[in-house]
Amino acid sequence: MKVDESKIKALVSLLADEDEEVSSIAFQKILEIGHDSLPILEDSFVLVESNLQKNRLDEIIGLIRVQKIDIELRNWLESENQDLFDAWCIISQISERQIDKAKLLREIEQMKIGIWLGLQPDQSELEKIRFMNHQLFEKLNFTGDTKDYNHPSNSFIDSVLDNRKGNPISLSSLYMILAQKLRLPVYGVNLPQHFVLAYLPLHLDDLTDEEIGKIMKGQDIEIPVDLEDEPLFYINPFGKGGVFGKQHIHKFLNELKLESKQSYFKVCSNKDIIHRMLRNLQLSYARMNRGAKKKEIDSLLKLFQEE
Repeated sequence: MKVDESKIKALVSLLADEDEEVSSIAFQKILEIGHDSLPILEDSFVLVESNLQKNRLDEIIGLIRVQKIDIELRNWLESENQDLFDAWCIISQISERQIDKAKLLREIEQMKIGIWLGLQPDQSELEKIRFMNHQLFEKLNFTGDTKDYNHPSNSFIDSVLDNRKGNPISLSSLYMILAQKLRLPVYGVNLPQHFVLAYLPLHLDDLTDEEIGKIMKGQDIEIPVDLEDEPLFYINPFGKGGVFGKQHIHKFLNELKLESKQSYFKVCSNKDIIHRMLRNLQLSYARMNRGAKKKEIDSLLKLFQEE
């Protein structure tokens, strides 16, 4: 939508008006214009000198950004195909950086090709995971951020790809996106105080030889899994892809003095993953005393309550 730049700049100037009624009307008018006004508002923010005007403009910019993320996330929640990459890109806009989905997807595709070239159809499940671990954690140097674990950047897809580090759920999400692109049956497991992945058994009985060949070669075909199945094993991307069994989850839960609920051993949905990412961000901004950013996350989390 083409916006009237002169009108927006005039409204921005009215934000400095000492008459609260005038500044309030200007505030609402800018909000009504919405996301299309953002480039002009951001340019204006650099130029304005009044602290009152800057504060009001900063609040408007934050609200408009959240409106855009709110709409996109709401549409994602209502969609049938709740793609993890898409939603991760949506919530990464909270960083206030421009998220270039096409560029990020090219980076992930390049990583996928590097892994795919080393995978062989006759490799076992564990051999495939070990090779994937070698590529990600030794060649590409992805690692868990143990020094600044709670920093918000560890939850944003562009930062994770640029910095080669993240928290358990972001590293798991990247790992899962890559694995599923390679047609490896890897899915998230929503453990308390941690996040890991599960490798599920493939159901090949109903597939033709050609379809099985495509699965083994990581080609474009739906992964034949039952998400209710017991995992063959679990993967810890925050620990460089370490593989472990069900007994280790029991031990982990015992150490936390928590009941071993069935949901802690089963795979979770992409919606659960995005919800937890937002909860992590909520905690991160609260610890940094960034109340405005925490409020943005609070409003987005309400969308999950509506479901």
